[in-house]
Amino acid sequence: MIVVFIGPDGCGKTTLIEGLAQELSAKHHVVVHEMNYRALPRLASIAAVLLGRPIPKDHAPGQYLAGMAKPPLGIFKAGMYILYYSLDYALGGRRIKARSRQSVILFSRYAYDYQYQHAYSRCPRGLRRLPAIFAVRPDVVITIHRSAEVIHTQKPELSVEEIERQQGEIDILVKANQNFMRIDGEPGVTATLNKAIAALGDFEG
Repeated sequence: MIVVFIGPDGCGKTTLIEGLAQELSAKHHVVVHEMNYRALPRLASIAAVLLGRPIPKDHAPGQYLAGMAKPPLGIFKAGMYILYYSLDYALGGRRIKARSRQSVILFSRYAYDYQYQHAYSRCPRGLRRLPAIFAVRPDVVITIHRSAEVIHTQKPELSVEEIERQQGEIDILVKANQNFMRIDGEPGVTATLNKAIAALGDFEG
């Protein structure tokens, strides 16, 4: 089973995934994955090798990422990222499908991030959709909704206006896809976790 979490940085994805992984591990083999399939090396690693610099470490969950870059990436650079990682999704899909038959794979980010993250907002909408076309369709995609003001206090790198813009883009995805669901994260971690567990049960059943 493939379960994907999307949402603005600071909405609670990392905390929810940690709790969900612990809960599901009693009955399933659980794998936590971040965004891309890694069928290809990271572009940052390739650039480091070419420039003779140390290869950068992987991002820690919840860490400040390029997706929050200010200002947004230029169309050429953002387009290069999108095309490269679309190829990564295309090449790694068979392996991810095979793993999902034996494990529950929890993605803390996914191909849909290119459609709403600030860094790619200058790109045409059609180009931003490309990675999701090549990625394996998840069994369920969960977005956690919290007020933009609350998220901003935890991730001040994102303005309230930017968080609301991202939430609007995500709402479009939720309305257009039956396997997407929106969970209210305002009641707190335990309540949100229980809602996610119930949702996964519904999809499995």
